Amino acid sequence: MHHDVIIIGGSYSGMSAALQLLRARRDVLIIDAGRPRNLSASHVHAVLGGDGMAREALHAASGEQLSRYPTLHWHEGEATKASGAQNDFQVTTNDGMVHKGRRVLLAIGVSDTLPAIPGIAEEWGRTVFHCPYCHGYELDQGALAVIAIGARSLDQVHLLTDWGPVTVFCNRVLSLGQAVRADLVR
Repeated sequence: MHHDVIIIGGSYSGMSAALQLLRARRDVLIIDAGRPRNLSASHVHAVLGGDGMAREALHAASGEQLSRYPTLHWHEGEATKASGAQNDFQVTTNDGMVHKGRRVLLAIGVSDTLPAIPGIAEEWGRTVFHCPYCHGYELDQGALAVIAIGARSLDQVHLLTDWGPVTVFCNRVLSLGQAVRADLVR
């Protein structure tokens, strides 16, 4: 089968893109490895129509809505190779299947690399979060922390002050001079 679009990534962005394409009567294949960025989070926030829903419930409801369109195809697996050119792409999955399509849309999101600090991985999605827009409101203006990974970590500090008081852990990668400290206090 030659699909109009192969979407690699079956989480919210991939399903949102698929919905528009399906409504345009396109033949769409979603390849989903089942590892969304928010896998550790129990609930989803900042998604219109799904704010506060359990992550699994929103994913299931979204999948059910897409399944109403007869031109949707879903493949559970990981895309391991993509090649070709416009109108003639091939995407190989980890089970050895080769899928053909006119276009490929990458909706793979981002991956978080956690610092090697004991306890961080166990608390990921529970008390350690990646996104203030997704989880900040529920902290009810409680204490927050930024673990610095470089100079750009200061941008996060400025962003987070809307959600509560922020402590910066310099993590031996950030040096705070007097002017920077004064700015952060302000």
